[in-house]
Amino acid sequence: MRIRKKKWARTVLFESEKIIGRDFDGNWEKYFNNENDICVELGCGKGKFITRNALEFKGKNFVAVEKYLDIIASAVKKANDYGLRNVFFIMDDIKNLEKYFLRPQVSELYINFCDPWPKNKHIKRRLTHKTFLDMYKKVLLPEGRIFFKTDNKNLFDFSLKEFANNGFKLGRVLFDLHKEKPEVNNIETEYEEKFMRLNMPIFYCEASQIT
Repeated sequence: MRIRKKKWARTVLFESEKIIGRDFDGNWEKYFNNENDICVELGCGKGKFITRNALEFKGKNFVAVEKYLDIIASAVKKANDYGLRNVFFIMDDIKNLEKYFLRPQVSELYINFCDPWPKNKHIKRRLTHKTFLDMYKKVLLPEGRIFFKTDNKNLFDFSLKEFANNGFKLGRVLFDLHKEKPEVNNIETEYEEKFMRLNMPIFYCEASQIT
């Protein structure tokens, strides 16, 4: 993936109060100043999905994780432009998620159009691999759910098996989200809009922990 450098990115992040540092103590209630549900997006891109959610659901708290400075800066700028108070950002690798949630605190976890890592030698890098699912279990509340979207059929098939084999119960499973038009409050990402224009199917599922 080629990332365009933004001259203003460091300034936006330096001046923003929405970036969570790596010395974070896990006290989200202090940052949000409430005890509302916490919803986390893994890999927020330019921030369209997370900001639209934060605008629509003012009674929820949102956290977006993105490791690339020049990408997360665009998302932070969007949140600042909208004056959002119910969204914060973690600039770090997703594999470090546990460092920011020291106990089960997450109600909803969104995985949108992640890298499919198609080669077998990279299978452990897939965000729905058992290693990641085990980590999600530690941060999800007992009633917490994962919402997964992808344009990659092979990754989707792999993910359904990983969920089922690693302590998750599958809920709604859709092999063409936009054609089936289910009762899903679907907020589209930048990638999703692109795939829709190309008439590509979007694969979608929901998974919850088996307790």
